[in-house]
Amino acid sequence: MPAGAGSLPAALRRRFEAVIFDWDGTAVPDRSADASAVRRGVEAACSLGLDVAVVSGTHLDNLDGQLRARPHGPGELHLLLNRGSEAFRAGASGPVLLERRSATGEEEEALDRAATRTVELLAEHGIGAAVVSQRLNRRKIDLIPEPEWADPPKAQIAALLGAVESRLRAGGIGGLSAAVTLGERAAHESGLARARVTSDAKHVEIGLTDKSDSARWWIAHLWRRGIWPEQILMIGDELGPLGGLPGSDSRLLIQQAAGATAASVGAEPGGVPAGVIRLGGGPERFLKVLAAQLTLRREGALPIVPRDPGWTLRATEASHERERALESLLTLADGRIGTRGSVLSRWRASRPGVFFAGAYRGAGEHSELQPAPLWNRLAGNSFGRRTVRTLDLHGGLLAHETPTGAAALQFSSLAAPGLAVLRVLGAHDELAASPPLVAPAGTRVEQSDDGGSMRMTVDGRLEAAAAQSLGQARATSSETGALERLAAYAALAAGQGLPAARMLGRARASGRERLLIEHRRAWAQRWEDADVRIDGDPGLQRAVRVALYHLIASATDRGEAAVGARALSGAGYRGHVFWDSDVFVLPFLAATHPASARAI
Repeated sequence: MPAGAGSLPAALRRRFEAVIFDWDGTAVPDRSADASAVRRGVEAACSLGLDVAVVSGTHLDNLDGQLRARPHGPGELHLLLNRGSEAFRAGASGPVLLERRSATGEEEEALDRAATRTVELLAEHGIGAAVVSQRLNRRKIDLIPEPEWADPPKAQIAALLGAVESRLRAGGIGGLSAAVTLGERAAHESGLARARVTSDAKHVEIGLTDKSDSARWWIAHLWRRGIWPEQILMIGDELGPLGGLPGSDSRLLIQQAAGATAASVGAEPGGVPAGVIRLGGGPERFLKVLAAQLTLRREGALPIVPRDPGWTLRATEASHERERALESLLTLADGRIGTRGSVLSRWRASRPGVFFAGAYRGAGEHSELQPAPLWNRLAGNSFGRRTVRTLDLHGGLLAHETPTGAAALQFSSLAAPGLAVLRVLGAHDELAASPPLVAPAGTRVEQSDDGGSMRMTVDGRLEAAAAQSLGQARATSSETGALERLAAYAALAAGQGLPAARMLGRARASGRERLLIEHRRAWAQRWEDADVRIDGDPGLQRAVRVALYHLIASATDRGEAAVGARALSGAGYRGHVFWDSDVFVLPFLAATHPASARAI
């Protein structure tokens, strides 16, 4: 268990791929607070591959002037500001504007009229209010413009709410929700039929956007990076109701509806909505949640496995009758190598295999795809027939979960064809006894151990190089290991040197998180051009996506690609190429990924 995570609910003791959080009251007590601890946490998170987004109603100078984070990746930092109107990406060189919603001249005039009219309606009840801000796409009306409440901290939200509601009721207005109703009336009278009217207890705010716009933008951005909504953690401090109104952070809960996990570190005097984890503790508690995520990544924790039936293919248990078919359906391929989706431990019904596109042995009609060394085999029997395998079609990832709690993730990199990655949490002794490569049966292999990596040359045609590291997965357990294995494959050619070894060296330098991020993003980008959506028939939807997945994986987009009848999912048809490729495969690739069509 990560240090400091013992006090967290089980739902937060998992590795998330992205974290989005409110600023004032969640990450910092107020805008004058020292944010150096948050800055260090955010920069560390990005360096470990975690995507981070900060949401605030304030503008860039305020938030960036306080946070000043300059991450180097591979995770991204986004600043989603001005209550849903702006999106920035902050990197080593500072923030860069990605998107801005700008009001038209007519909308600006309507916002001014609405703010002025709200002040007039309040004045009719003897309540003095003032327009205090003309921010981008919005206007703020101060309901309690008194010195003692000039800049109240979030910790005093309950007292502030009581003072505002007392003031409103003294004028015959039934509390904060009634004041917002006046703002909605003023907006409608001013021609803003779709205005977003909200309150943070001190103000009524009339705007064209709100935090839900930030949430929608970020969810869509993460999907294009291969991150599922259920792999997102959302943290705020005003998720529950406030004075009969939704809290200011509640607009972020569209992510919860999409499957994200939501937690509040705020006082939440009105409680929290169903499904939201109530933590309390303010910014100090927020930092502990973030620190737990960093520890999980450093210890090798695996991503949350998605469950969407429209995008996943799930095999709950291997069977003698269906295993070979399942292994084909669960194949991981990048157009250069294909790895059958076998269970990772040895089992008599299994037929594991790795195949390299374009590498054949034999001659003429008797030629066949050259079997390549296996990179995904484990000693022992932890990952046997009872393993649950889930193929994430959108991310090109195969997850393994066992009844004993052991887990694994593997992929064949679409971003770097010929490169394969395996990450395992399991019994330390079994992982320590697992070699990084296993020679295919009946194949002549030359093997060497070169500086901590294993290299195999197969029949002088192709080369495989692999390396692995084994560490301790949990600080409280010496029996659980975290294994990371990298393997690279390349065809041998005169004067080419050691191409697989070079690929392996580059992959080790990139690091496991960057390899995962680049691979997921490559798959997500291909799906942007290739997905076919079907309403009303979930089974057909998944079947079509399985077919598209295998088409995408069948051909690389560099060099020359020969797509056999079984692609790279097995030895069927000996890997031979038939007219089917020209009729069925080529048109699809020409329409969705011309580079692969040219390679064919």
